[in-house]
Amino acid sequence: MRVFRPVAAMAFAACVTVSLANPAFAQPAPPPPSTPPPPLTGEARVKQLEDELADMRRVIEQIKQQERDHEEKLLLPILQQRQEIEKERARIAAQDEAAKVPPPMAAPPPPAAPFGTFNLGGLPIKIGGSVTLRYDYSTTSDITDLLLDDVSANGFRYRVRLGADFGDPNGIVTGGIRISAAETPNPTVAYAAVGDAFRPKQIGFDQWWLSVRPLADRDRLGLTFGKMPVPIWRGHIGTFRSEMIWDNDVSPEGLSLHVTIYKTPGEKPAFKLDNVAAYFQIEEIQDLRFQGLTGVTGVFVDQLKAQTKFVTGALAFYDYENLNSGLASPVYTPGMGASPIVATNAFLLRPGFNLTNNKTNYGPGAAGFVNNSFRMLNATAQVHIPIAARSAGDPDVFLLADYVHNFSVPRDGDGIRGTIGVRMGDYKTAFHPLNLWLTYGYVGADATLATFADSDLGAGTGYQGVLVGANYRFLKNLQGQVLFMHFDSYPNFENKVQRLFIDILADF
Repeated sequence: MRVFRPVAAMAFAACVTVSLANPAFAQPAPPPPSTPPPPLTGEARVKQLEDELADMRRVIEQIKQQERDHEEKLLLPILQQRQEIEKERARIAAQDEAAKVPPPMAAPPPPAAPFGTFNLGGLPIKIGGSVTLRYDYSTTSDITDLLLDDVSANGFRYRVRLGADFGDPNGIVTGGIRISAAETPNPTVAYAAVGDAFRPKQIGFDQWWLSVRPLADRDRLGLTFGKMPVPIWRGHIGTFRSEMIWDNDVSPEGLSLHVTIYKTPGEKPAFKLDNVAAYFQIEEIQDLRFQGLTGVTGVFVDQLKAQTKFVTGALAFYDYENLNSGLASPVYTPGMGASPIVATNAFLLRPGFNLTNNKTNYGPGAAGFVNNSFRMLNATAQVHIPIAARSAGDPDVFLLADYVHNFSVPRDGDGIRGTIGVRMGDYKTAFHPLNLWLTYGYVGADATLATFADSDLGAGTGYQGVLVGANYRFLKNLQGQVLFMHFDSYPNFENKVQRLFIDILADF
């Protein structure tokens, strides 16, 4: 060991000397120190600062975005959990509320179209009709004619009607048509005797009319033409209508214009003022030789009506012209010869009408009216008192007064009728619709034109007496009615008449 130590030291020293002498093993010399760039000045320095500021802003925005991402990762589960809690609370509250309130009933199906209603090519049509069987009993004293005892008559009579209404009831144009039996020759008598050996009965057009209402408020203006229901107001409570001037079975022909002058707002106005003006042609007799008096017989009527909640009043003026049209009387003039005209009564005084007006004899077999014109003033008023009694169908008690004066005749020109009645019942109470009324009338022979006046109480004009009436709906399409009349009749209030009608009416 001691021999090799000097040798090893010598070998190590030799190696170190060789490495230092060999350039391959020498360390690279450090580079000379570099010269720093000159400092920037002016615009270059400003540009450098702006770039550094933009870099700092990008770094700051990146840090903020990282913070937002971190917050969302932490808060999202909390927000979702809170929403689940709120939904659960709402569900529990809805269950509690449903337990308190009974579930709503299912909406009822839409109502079916009424029987007889259908649509034809876009035009709504409603078919309707009625059949009435009447038992008619009457007694008449007849003391002014043959001085006989009371004359009685009884038997069955009938009335048949079938009609249709065209168009939407709230549309601009509506119309109707109806055929009826038995209104010939007397338009006020719609009942014919049952019998005639079972042969077919006469039937004809009772109504045909068209109405135009051009305004958005259909009630403001309406023009009707044709053979129409009587447009003159005669009462509106229940089934009763005054028949002193117009029998219920009369449908006049001509033109009618309705105008609402004023009404308060609302579906049921507290006050309403309207006017109806109409012209109806009664008969036209051509102006030919040997025909007697000719021309057009017609009537102009204008009615002004004011309606409130409980009281309704109307004032009407009637002007009948050419009442003696059709009157013919042969004349013999000495030295001139005789007229070939056949003696005839005025058209409205021929058989088949209510012949109770006063007459003037213009020759044998030629009778005419006292005056060729009737100009009359008619005042009508109705008061009604509704009674809130649900069990009785909310009854409506009414009182109606009707007065007419004829300015064209020297006597028998006044008529008055008064009616008290009640409407009660409906299909939701213990009894169905029921109407009761009592009418008293005193009507002079020329108070109005008898041709179209009431054919039941008084059979025209020239009477005084009472009528008691009642009708009841057994079913919606089946009605029973009883009418009893006792009056002193034409001429001169001398004939004592009693009449009893018992009706069964089926309609749809």
